[in-house]
Amino acid sequence: MTTATATTPAPRVLLVGATSRTGLFAVPHLLKKGWHIIASVRSEARAAEVKKLAEATAAGTLETYVLDLTSLKTPADARAVLDATKPTYVVWPAGANEDADAETIHAIDFVAAQAFMRATVADTNVTKYMHLSYLQNRRRHAPWWNAEDGKISDYFNTEVIGIFHKARVVSDGLFAALVAQRRKTDPAFQGILFRPSVLVDTEPTGKFRIVRAAATGSVTRADTADVLVRLLARDDVHGYVDLENGEAGADEEIQKAVAEGFDAIEGEFDSTEALLAEYGLN
Repeated sequence: MTTATATTPAPRVLLVGATSRTGLFAVPHLLKKGWHIIASVRSEARAAEVKKLAEATAAGTLETYVLDLTSLKTPADARAVLDATKPTYVVWPAGANEDADAETIHAIDFVAAQAFMRATVADTNVTKYMHLSYLQNRRRHAPWWNAEDGKISDYFNTEVIGIFHKARVVSDGLFAALVAQRRKTDPAFQGILFRPSVLVDTEPTGKFRIVRAAATGSVTRADTADVLVRLLARDDVHGYVDLENGEAGADEEIQKAVAEGFDAIEGEFDSTEALLAEYGLN
């Protein structure tokens, strides 16, 4: 577990998209760990929303950083953000909102996301990087899915959020490739692609399924934020982590995944070598 001690400073956590709905749920959980949170917000007006959450949490420290994600066009742009904020952990729950036009979705979920991935994974000061996607965002059906899972996933990706899927599926693959490349020389680096299922705003259940999650479920935003921080606090979590509400407690289900060495990337790519080659990283 990652905790601050008298000799070890608290991690500096850059939360990109802190005012996303999942980001807002995550802020109190992150602060309760005693960590230093740098919350990126689109404007000073949105900063007040995050600061109010910090005032109600008697732990950790919070600062805000104004960042227009559409301004991130190159890895150099993202590098400037990292130089200014100096994070040890980066968490990206950001994304264009559901009412965004095609140009904005491309600018944030494709261009900005990939620029930030390249800069973050290249930054040796960053030891953990978590990028949020969604469970159904796969190139191929998971080998443990049944026919209904596949049908629901295909419908969701083509009929419900088609343009988001087209942007994010390429970005998710780049994330996996960049992390695989870095871990060749830095096996301690943690790259986590966190993929909660369909997000809902009902009351949290505290019960989950991570290992071989189905495509037909859902998960509350509050539960998602809880598991996000639990994953980030561990030093033994890597790869793709899917999440839906289920029957097991969070720590129990996370430990099961770790003990099995389960990575939800299974079945998505032919091999690590093929993945690296696709993105010109081999």
